[in-house]
Amino acid sequence: MLTPRHEALLATLLGMTVGVSAFGIYVAVRDAPLTGGTPQIVATTPTQKPSPHPSAGALDGTALTFVTKALGFGGQASVPSDWAQEELAGDQTRFMHSSSVWLVRFENTSSKRDPERHVRDRARKVRNEQNLRIVSEDTTTLVYTYTRDKQGRMVLSRWIAAADGEGTAAEITVAGRPQDAAGLAVVLAKATESYQPTASSGQPR
Repeated sequence: MLTPRHEALLATLLGMTVGVSAFGIYVAVRDAPLTGGTPQIVATTPTQKPSPHPSAGALDGTALTFVTKALGFGGQASVPSDWAQEELAGDQTRFMHSSSVWLVRFENTSSKRDPERHVRDRARKVRNEQNLRIVSEDTTTLVYTYTRDKQGRMVLSRWIAAADGEGTAAEITVAGRPQDAAGLAVVLAKATESYQPTASSGQPR
């Protein structure tokens, strides 16, 4: 269960990351060095320990090592180094911890709808989830908890505006448990700040 203390911390983290991401994504799209239409991928070497296991407690964002990975539909982003990559249908790339408890997913939305519309649509779509609780909702990000298989789950979804301000380029979603709120916010912030689409991805369709 998400305690008032966790809620306050999450609200603070999200408030910080929304401000950073709005600027960071613009700079990344505008100034990202491209070679033949493909973002340059910088190789990084993990210097910290692997991600902690869920049995050890809540996800600690400060204990994670992030590396830049290429996304199957084009572009790149920073994700936890030891989360396994999987390409999904519908222009989606997912990175998941070996426990299957924590994940971050990127989707090439390429929609003419703005991020705020996507937030409202998703809020309506999940309203029938068991024990649903909307933790926070703004013009780019939806955070909610629900129960699945008698276990509490937390989801943070953020929609990234297209570079030209018309429509939405991508969706980034992280998921875990309510007690992982602070760590999930770190993963979302890192993914948002580092996400760089290719020239061909993120185009309205």
